[in-house]
Amino acid sequence: MLEAAGRHLRGALPEARLAFVAAAAERLPFDDGAFDVVWLQHMQFNVEEKARLLAGIARVLCPGGRVALHEIFAGPGGPLHFPVPFDPDGSLSHMVAPEAFLELAGRAGLQCRHWRDITARAGSWVERSLASLETRPVEAPSPLGPNVVMGPRFFDVLRVLLRNLREDRARVLLGVLEKSTGQ
Repeated sequence: MLEAAGRHLRGALPEARLAFVAAAAERLPFDDGAFDVVWLQHMQFNVEEKARLLAGIARVLCPGGRVALHEIFAGPGGPLHFPVPFDPDGSLSHMVAPEAFLELAGRAGLQCRHWRDITARAGSWVERSLASLETRPVEAPSPLGPNVVMGPRFFDVLRVLLRNLREDRARVLLGVLEKSTGQ
């Protein structure tokens, strides 16, 4: 994925000064206060040590820095059905409820500034995407789309994800957390 991201970036923005780094989310290889913004998108559910993840993020943020997130959390409807895009069989999933995540974020010095549940909107998007993809042939699958990661199980995992969203087993949230200026 790093190679694909680099190829895409160089093709789209040859003058961009960005780098992709592979690292354990709980052990970020950056200096304290190195970033103004950290972006989490569909990854924290695979990190078991969320307290370490959030402490590491807080460490690399400058005072007043923000975490923007678009994440999937555990819903109250029961355990997930599998496979899902981020876990084929339950061995990789470490989902927590949004409230538990926010509590851990607070302990790490990250205060919630914005928090919005977009589960219904995400479910509608998955539903429309499935309908669109199933009613037209895919001549050339995207070299950077989720099909790259999910392979031939692409449709199945999207259907299971949609079921989890409909049954309130998973929730999708947008949020902004901010590191206190006193840290």
